[in-house]
This record gives sequence, structure tokens and C-alpha cells, in this order.
Amino acid sequence: MKLLIYSHAFAPSVGGVETYIRVLAEGLVEHQNQTQELPATEVTIVSNTSAGTMQDDHWPFRVIRRPSRRLLWRLVCEAEVLQIAGPAVLPMLFAFVARRPFVVEHDGYQSNCPNGVLLLMGGAVCPEHFAHRRYAECFRCNSQDGHWFRSILQLLRTWPRRWLCTRASANVSGTRHVLKRIRLPRGQLLRHGLATFP
Repeated sequence: MKLLIYSHAFAPSVGGVETYIRVLAEGLVEHQNQTQELPATEVTIVSNTSAGTMQDDHWPFRVIRRPSRRLLWRLVCEAEVLQIAGPAVLPMLFAFVARRPFVVEHDGYQSNCPNGVLLLMGGAVCPEHFAHRRYAECFRCNSQDGHWFRSILQLLRTWPRRWLCTRASANVSGTRHVLKRIRLPRGQLLRHGLATFP
């Protein structure tokens, strides 16, 4: 099986998403090497993070960084399944058009909030303006810092992001709270694994 994992952020960047993507890919490769029971799984991580001084040939999986749109399309078409860390529009769109099953991992609210945090600019919890089609409130919230053009772009990106998430084979999150607030079909609670150390 060819599994493509798309993550905007990856090592050498440090953070939660970068860690669980690495642990997942390493775990899949290690499990396959130990059991030999499952069909061969070829894992590829695609990321927009530059390698910097890091050498990618030490990973037990393939890493492709900053692919062109043409290369990303080819990788999606070659994959049998995609895991997308966060609702990234282009990988979801390519998977939908290529009719590849894809799973979206949600750690935030980018699928139903233009700023992705479901918080108003003052810090109060948003009463889900986007979900209730109060788009003027979303615009007002995100343009309070004077960036009205950016606010419009954020709002315009949220519609296709939300629609594509409704086409995902599964929408998964590590918390019930996020699943409840994003309200997407085929929602699944999936706890992140932990790396084991010798």
C-alpha cells in the first residue's frame, strides 16, 4: 500500500504536528518490519518545510519537501491513501479529483473558522459565526487589526476547506472537544501514539 502523509510542517521544525507525523510514519515502517503480516506499506511524507541542514536520507521513509503542484498531483495519484495533517486545501482537492481516499487530522478549527482558532480577536470564545453563516461577523473579527484584505482571503479559503473536509473518508482528532466543535461527517476520535524509547 502506498500511503502519502501531507503535513505543512515537519522536521527540522519542532512541534506537536511534526512529532506525531514522524512517530506515525516511523511506527508504520517499524511495525511492518517486525510482523511481515501486512502488505508492504510505502510511506511518503510531503511537507512545505525546508530541510535546512537536515539530511532526509536517514529517515526510514521517503520525504519530499516543497513539491511543485505538478509533483504533488503525481504523488497524490500514485498514493492509495492520504493522511492530511490539517485541512490543507490543495492536497484535499487533488485527492478528491483523483478519487483517492483521504483522512484529515484536525488539531484546530480551520475547517469552520477563518482564523482557525474559534476565538474572537478579543480572546472570547466564538459563538460559531461561520457555522451559522454570519460571515460579516467573521470578516469583522479578522479585520480588527486593519488587515481587511487578509480577512476576506481567510473567509474565502474557509468555504472550500470546509466542503472538501465533508468529502474526506474520515475526519479525525485527538480530542472529543475538537470533534464536537468542527461538526464534520465521519468524525473519529483517534488518540496520538507515543514513541517508545529504549
